[in-house]
Amino acid sequence: MKIIYFGDSVTEGCFEILKVKGDWELLKDPSSCFATILTERLKKAFPESSIEGVNAGISGDGTAEAMKRIRKDVLDQCPDLVVFCFLLNDAWRRDALYYEKNLRELFGMLKERKIPTIYLTPNMYNTYVSPDTPPFLVKMAYDCADCENSGIFSSIAEKGKEIAKEYGFYIADAYAEWKKLQSYGIDTTALLCNHINHPSRAMHNLFADVLFDCIVKNEIIK
Repeated sequence: MKIIYFGDSVTEGCFEILKVKGDWELLKDPSSCFATILTERLKKAFPESSIEGVNAGISGDGTAEAMKRIRKDVLDQCPDLVVFCFLLNDAWRRDALYYEKNLRELFGMLKERKIPTIYLTPNMYNTYVSPDTPPFLVKMAYDCADCENSGIFSSIAEKGKEIAKEYGFYIADAYAEWKKLQSYGIDTTALLCNHINHPSRAMHNLFADVLFDCIVKNEIIK
């Protein structure tokens, strides 16, 4: 069974932004991302199945970029399952109609090929600007915090779930789990290793958990 993880920087496995020899560098660690964690967990849970995980996440990509590469990175690979996670680089536009239009085009291609798809909602944005935020990302941090705190991010995430359900796709709602943590009084911004939108290594387990539960509940792998 070939699973393609189609998404952005979180899917790719991007974590801290560190200063190295005077320059800021984005640390990529695919071995610690949810795609790797889930694939290994599925191999142990379903030892009689031949499971292959393909990470097709690219940092900075949104749905517009996804449309440019879905054929090469997904459709031409003939996957048995796609985990779809794009929103972090779309929500800042604050345009639900833009996101909906692109989702419908992408989902239409997946449905036409009859590829089982899980729509994975993302983590929360930051809710405040951390003093540790790199100077060149401060404006972005303020913008993302406003998008999250105003409810815009949440409303667009809900729209994505509605469309996924309409197309008959599965839903793994990681965002709802993040909001639940926030409701418990947990500082969710502290769970973002870049203090904006990249979850810590530990939080990638949450994504793997909701995906694993979705796969088992819906008997996607037998």
